[in-house]
Amino acid sequence: MGFFGSKKDGNGTGEASNGGTPGGGGYSPEKAQGFFKHARTAHETANYEYAVQLWLAGLKFDPPNMEGLMGVFASIDKFMQTDGKKAISKDVAKTVGANNDLDRYLRGVLEWGQKASDASLAVKAFEGAVNMGLTEPGKWIGERALNWVVKAPKPRKELLIKVCDGFEKIGHFEKAIVAAEEAMKLDPSDGPLASRVRTLAAQATMTKGGYDKMGGGGFRQNVRDVDKQRMLEEGDRVVQTAESLDRLIDTAEAELKARPDDIPTREKLCRYLMQRATPDDEERAHGLLMAAYESSNQFRFRELAGDIRIKQARRNVATTKKAAEERAGDAARMTAFHAASRTLKDLEVEELQLRVEAYPTDVGKKNELATALFKAERFEDAIPYFQEAQGDPRFRTKAAAGLAECFYRMQWIDEAVQTYRTAAESRDLMADQAMDLQYGLMRALQAKAESERDLASAEEAEKIASGIAIKNLAYRDIRGRREALKKLVQTLKAGGAPPAPAPQ
Repeated sequence: MGFFGSKKDGNGTGEASNGGTPGGGGYSPEKAQGFFKHARTAHETANYEYAVQLWLAGLKFDPPNMEGLMGVFASIDKFMQTDGKKAISKDVAKTVGANNDLDRYLRGVLEWGQKASDASLAVKAFEGAVNMGLTEPGKWIGERALNWVVKAPKPRKELLIKVCDGFEKIGHFEKAIVAAEEAMKLDPSDGPLASRVRTLAAQATMTKGGYDKMGGGGFRQNVRDVDKQRMLEEGDRVVQTAESLDRLIDTAEAELKARPDDIPTREKLCRYLMQRATPDDEERAHGLLMAAYESSNQFRFRELAGDIRIKQARRNVATTKKAAEERAGDAARMTAFHAASRTLKDLEVEELQLRVEAYPTDVGKKNELATALFKAERFEDAIPYFQEAQGDPRFRTKAAAGLAECFYRMQWIDEAVQTYRTAAESRDLMADQAMDLQYGLMRALQAKAESERDLASAEEAEKIASGIAIKNLAYRDIRGRREALKKLVQTLKAGGAPPAPAPQ
């Protein structure tokens, strides 16, 4: 596959040229980050159209970058909400061009971003990502393209086949099967398509787990140093035996002794120690990482050291939980389990707070911190981070659900209802997300009806419960909720007092 303006030879391979990037610069994540930095500034100062142009310029240097892709959609979304704007100017579109696969991919993203519910444009953007060999962006775009094709008033078989083709090319066979099965619903008589579903199912079984191991995707792997990648892959195979791990650790220890200030050597030793992972190895790696952090002031070492402490805390939770389950009713063991769980939650919050401070523009880390604060039942502290995470398309739905649930747990019922309602009305929802949000809205409305004797809220909650039951009667506790809401509506209509509030 060609990229950055390369031309394919007869075997489908290509040699990269510089023609597809600004100024002929080629693949350069460093240059991309420069554009992304200015894009963030433009977005934060409400200069959304210019931000879109900067995100796209950065993606020309680093196409697999998910931050850049999400930035495009976030800035387009804000632009379209400003002063009734309907389209990004032609001048911005011209900067993308249409000369090669990269240009066509970015043009597809730009066009789809302005008409998010257009199934054809979504599929076009997906095909562009697939043609570029962009696995992670392709998966993200493809899932949404499939969603829009299925939700269309008149789903089109040819679009579903294109989505299936794309997922198959990037090795995401489970989603390819979903797309093919949706196409079969439109044309049950298509024998070859039925056969293809069986073939895809076999491929999915054979490669189960392989997709997650692909990481950043075909494009990024193409531009890595081949010799270095081969060496790492060989190293991964070698360290699978205890004997060879011992040998590698001894060698790395000797190298570090000879070059005590060499950070790559220190990193290599830490990696081997964490693969062997005895308690002493973990402590040794933690000490090495903290020393690297203090000497280099590179926070990534502090982050890795924190990961070791979190791993240890999680292991302690698992151990104490197993002990408590082995002797049910043992108060001391249960107390130890609860204490270990509390320690883990507090540690995760502490570590993530440090990471947010170190990377203040990383919305992903803020979303992680919000989730950790929620798990620690620090709902009010979690709210600002969930609110900020909503501005990023990657986290918008889950952050909105988390925010609504925080309000619900704090008994801010009106705010919970409003937040759940807004999130549930979003157009870009997967089926499971939509049901989860509807369920949350139902619970909030039920709480409002019970606390305020509000018949309208009870009736709306009952209607939602009925809709969920029709789609999936086994969903959570929907049977009981539906019955309770029917009784609540009858009680309120009769002017009686509502029952005790339902459990949260």
